[in-house]
Amino acid sequence: MIYSMSSNALQILCMPCLDAFGLTLESKNGTGAALSLLKNDGASVVVKARCNQDGVIQDFVLKGTAFSMYRQSAAIVTIENLLADNDQGIVIPVRRLSVDGKHTYIAKGFSRGAKTAWSVTVFVPNEPSFDWLEPSSIWTGAHTYSAGALLAKTHIATKKFKARLLETGCEIETAIHARVPQLLRDAVDKTDSKYLERIGCDNNIKERVIEFLNKAACNIENGLHSQSLKPEEVIVHGDFQPGNVLYQGDRACGLIDWDYARLDNPLMDLAYGLLMYAANLSLEEKVSFDTDLAVKFLQGYTDCITAEGHELPVCIPDSDFTPSSRNAHVFSDYLKLSAALIMLWSLSETGQKHRCGVTVGRRALQLIHGI
Repeated sequence: MIYSMSSNALQILCMPCLDAFGLTLESKNGTGAALSLLKNDGASVVVKARCNQDGVIQDFVLKGTAFSMYRQSAAIVTIENLLADNDQGIVIPVRRLSVDGKHTYIAKGFSRGAKTAWSVTVFVPNEPSFDWLEPSSIWTGAHTYSAGALLAKTHIATKKFKARLLETGCEIETAIHARVPQLLRDAVDKTDSKYLERIGCDNNIKERVIEFLNKAACNIENGLHSQSLKPEEVIVHGDFQPGNVLYQGDRACGLIDWDYARLDNPLMDLAYGLLMYAANLSLEEKVSFDTDLAVKFLQGYTDCITAEGHELPVCIPDSDFTPSSRNAHVFSDYLKLSAALIMLWSLSETGQKHRCGVTVGRRALQLIHGI
């Protein structure tokens, strides 16, 4: 969701970042007109800035995030730097500075009192600019197919430099599936009962949902997904959704917001991305997700993996994505846990205040039950 911001406020917010990177706003039509808000969801702000750099007019993407939002800053910076040299054509932020212009790993207790960390990358035209809470009909099968291919390229690229990241000693989050049930239980316990009532989560449903998630996590760790079925871990994006994908026309070519990156099973990224692209999360729909878009997303992923000569992750469902499809029952465990991650957003302070927060919570519960 894009929260509005006045031109003056946007300029005041972005000037420290622009100064830190030595960028000057293009003033032909007024400096205020050179800035446009792409995203402001309460956690971070993303702005397009048209700048004059040594006589060359160029657009940049600025992203500002509060230091308090960062949990693994050194690893994120290292991942972005490693990806900057990827041979898959993925556009990602490649430089980060604090607001005073010092090169630094992002840390909450920055000594000069800076409150916001900024990243800057050359702008890639993103039309249309997608909001993950808009109906899925806004993006087409071509957009969705290309998103699946971009995710595959990302996994191929990160698999190549995983060892280099680990050699740096940076602390990075690891597989999250075993922690999801407890994360959701803690979030539910902290949420006001009236809000839980609005999303349809009473105590009985809460316990049933936690039971489903515990079973899914156990299946992944010990049960249906035996060691022989576990694909090699890669560095996953962690929040692969339409609002974080940049497009040129209907071709997905850029990926922002790496703040939730971690070392994990690629199927977690694939399942989360599929729900974000194919589920009508902000609509009261009985259908779990748009099957046509789900198929396009999976086809984009599998076509890219095989075209690059890599093996597909074991347990990936058939491209028709029907309940009787081979391995669909195995992949459903990843989908359940991904739906729980989406529900966590609904229960967050930002989600509870959002106009779609309740609907997303209800939809997430339906997905956990219905997948």
